[in-house]
Amino acid sequence: MAHARKYFLLIYVMSGAAGLLYEVVWSRLLTLYTGSTVAAIGTVLAAFMGGLAGGAAIGGRFASVLSRRQVLRGYAYLEFGIAACALAVPTILVGLRPILAATYANGDGGVGFALSRLILSLAVLLVPTVAMGATFPLAVRWFVRRGEDAGSETGTLYALNTVGAAAGAILTGFVLLPSLGLRGATLVGVVANVAAAVGALGLARSSERSAEPVAAVVASDQTAPSTHRRRRSKFSKKAVRTPPTDDVVLAGRRWLAAAALGLSGLVALTYEVAWTRILALVIGPTTYAFSAMLGTFIGGLGCGSAVGTWLTRWWRYRVVLLGVMLVLASLGAFLALSLVDPLSLAMAHAVARPDLAFGSTMLFQVVLSAALLFPMTIALGAAFPLAISVATRRSETIASDAAVVYAVNTVGAIAGALLGSF
Repeated sequence: MAHARKYFLLIYVMSGAAGLLYEVVWSRLLTLYTGSTVAAIGTVLAAFMGGLAGGAAIGGRFASVLSRRQVLRGYAYLEFGIAACALAVPTILVGLRPILAATYANGDGGVGFALSRLILSLAVLLVPTVAMGATFPLAVRWFVRRGEDAGSETGTLYALNTVGAAAGAILTGFVLLPSLGLRGATLVGVVANVAAAVGALGLARSSERSAEPVAAVVASDQTAPSTHRRRRSKFSKKAVRTPPTDDVVLAGRRWLAAAALGLSGLVALTYEVAWTRILALVIGPTTYAFSAMLGTFIGGLGCGSAVGTWLTRWWRYRVVLLGVMLVLASLGAFLALSLVDPLSLAMAHAVARPDLAFGSTMLFQVVLSAALLFPMTIALGAAFPLAISVATRRSETIASDAAVVYAVNTVGAIAGALLGSF
């Protein structure tokens, strides 16, 4: 079983890489049709994140009632669906061109064009991004075994998926798009999705052969009475005032964690939009700049998630740590802002050198982005497993609790994308 879990982590890394590959490609495609302004970029990000939030909410409702083999099959079907949608997106955009041209009205479209751009972006990205979002609770349902391990094991999933996403963003912007173009890069993502789907089906078949019990973990939690119920049976003949039920306490923790991550998501996407613009001024308004920002931003989230995963295993006061990480993210943002001017000058001096090769320039841009973004993104990434650990204590609700936290975090990200853009 340990081998199967490592194999699933590899599958989830490929899924994350494909997801960010599509984000870079679709951002490029949609800005060709809707414009390359900050508002257009924010619209694309909001549409992308909206689908992820909806998918997580939908997936969370179903994941908890599925067996682990059914979860793997569902995960595989979602990956196949994402691949099919990725192939269809360019054709759909060509068909929508007359609507965008009509609402643009030679530059006089105003609010009508902005609304049509938002609605059409949502329509184009809805199905594939909902499928991407739904893979998260399914992955949690299969991978996480016990409620007390929810924070660390979900953090492991999130960290590796995010590292794969960062690699996908960097690879797409610096290698695939220059060498293969939009169509070729899309095909690479499709291959990754299909490979992840085939791998999940293979795991499902191997679990069928091993005849693993479907709900052994859940049964242990369901049959064990809670502390509160034992207290009532022991003193049933006395009128004892008991504390609030475990359900109320757990629900409060879940929504506290969700609210904290909703704020974190709002801040993160506001930063992402703002830093896309700032880095475009520093290193140029190119796909390289966007990929460098996206790769380092998401890579920082992945590294931070690994740190948060470690903290959930060794620190008891996770609510306090969650608050500390959000404060550190704010301090990191102020630090990054204070470094923009000196690093911009360093970049200008570097590109002015006649002996500096293109590859060296690109490497310097990535290092520059990392220096600016890593401190705050590591803190934001660490908040995710800490919040999951606070929110989840029961094995039978791991997937739904994690989905709620993820969905609220993503809704906050939508608000941040729109706030930063408009």
